[in-house]
Amino acid sequence: MTGPTFVDLWQAEWLNLGRRWLHHWRVLALCAGLVALLLAAEGWLGGRLGGPSFLLYMLPFATTVITFGLVHREWSNHTAGWWLTLPVPRSWLLGVKWLCGVTVALLLYALFWLVAGVWWLAVAASGPEHADATVRQVWESFLICASYTPLLVSWGLLLGVTTHGRWWLAKPLLWACYGLLGDTAIWLTIAVQHAAAQEPAWVHVLITGLPVWLALTWLAAAAVFGVSVRIMAAGVSDGATR
Repeated sequence: MTGPTFVDLWQAEWLNLGRRWLHHWRVLALCAGLVALLLAAEGWLGGRLGGPSFLLYMLPFATTVITFGLVHREWSNHTAGWWLTLPVPRSWLLGVKWLCGVTVALLLYALFWLVAGVWWLAVAASGPEHADATVRQVWESFLICASYTPLLVSWGLLLGVTTHGRWWLAKPLLWACYGLLGDTAIWLTIAVQHAAAQEPAWVHVLITGLPVWLALTWLAAAAVFGVSVRIMAAGVSDGATR
């Protein structure tokens, strides 16, 4: 009997994720209400929080944790034994999780872009110069986060398989390293803004610098993904969580 195809695994993973999110719709509604309150507080404070850009720094953390949850769920739902015995390569099993994590991340970024767009409309009423600065800040931050998505998703996979693999003792160190990765949006945003201050043509700065960062981060993402596959091939627990 032939095993499932990659597309079959992807569809099943996405359906499971959708059902889980629908099951926790109250939590999602609460998060949406919290975001609305924060934006309202931003208006009362006169822009001291930096507009919707403060939401951006939550997205890398959310991206990695969601991907970690996709892997950890197999153990928490006691389906790890079945999942690991599927007649498909280990790279397929993690590849589906990775693709699902990237899709969720892009949806989160699209939601952020929508919120930022609403905020931009409000800022545009105060003057074109403020609107231009807001659009530039949002666009720069969005590009930085999107370029780092593959690496952050791959790190979530690594945390997931390490938790249930032979290297589980390295889990605290990996989480500490992730804490540094989670700050990439902050220090990269500062670096880009500094470069833009030195060069008036900020679009030129982004276009010339972005391919280098994309290449480095995507190569790192591929390396982290490969390490995750090797850890799975070396053996992971099919029982309870450590």
